[in-house]
Amino acid sequence: MDDAVGGQGKSGKGLMAACAMLCVAAVWLAAQWQSGALSFRDNLVTLAPGIFGSMLLVALFVERMIEVFVSLWAPPEVAVHQQAIDYWQAQRGRQKRRIADLLAELNSTPGLTDERKSAIAGLLDAARQQIELADDKIDAEQKALLPYSIQTTKVTTWVGLVLGMITSAVGFRFLAQLVVLTPITGSALPLSVQEQYSAFIAVDVVLTGAVLAGGSKLVHQIFGVYEAYTTAWAKVAQARGTASLS
Repeated sequence: MDDAVGGQGKSGKGLMAACAMLCVAAVWLAAQWQSGALSFRDNLVTLAPGIFGSMLLVALFVERMIEVFVSLWAPPEVAVHQQAIDYWQAQRGRQKRRIADLLAELNSTPGLTDERKSAIAGLLDAARQQIELADDKIDAEQKALLPYSIQTTKVTTWVGLVLGMITSAVGFRFLAQLVVLTPITGSALPLSVQEQYSAFIAVDVVLTGAVLAGGSKLVHQIFGVYEAYTTAWAKVAQARGTASLS
């Protein structure tokens, strides 16, 4: 246990050192190239919904591809445990519906005999016991899946990152749709500016690949932040307009 914790600590320090080196290299290259700032597109507000919509669509495709690759990689035991979970969840759902039907009969049917009421009470107890059994079985199967879930998460992350970066490398990118690239494109520009454009492409490929690897939920979160910002800005502009009229 201590060795595992020590190994995780060393890997964490190594990752922090690598990130620090990348930051220093980025600052040094920006200073060497004298990189100029890029401006956003003038019609970005109108383009943003379409950009995020396309990102969401591609992210959904990447998610489906990840599921295919992971299903091919996953051991047979994962499918067995998952099928057992599906079975017991369905069983729990059936028993809940049975309880609802029995309670409806008990409460809304006039003139029920004592014998039938007693029978309904017994059926309700049996259904509740079946629900408890299903819950226990589901918990046991989910615990059995935990070791595989950790491995699956790692595989999913790496497969998603690879698929996302491949998708970005062939031309679908995020940053390039947001900014004006004219100042750093063109063969007649100085070498330092051309190198800045090459670095921009590399960063765009990595960033877009990471966003796509995060899946559609991450794209939803990014769009949610953008939507909240535009809504707040619209309210501020409206308040200023109302104040100026008064």
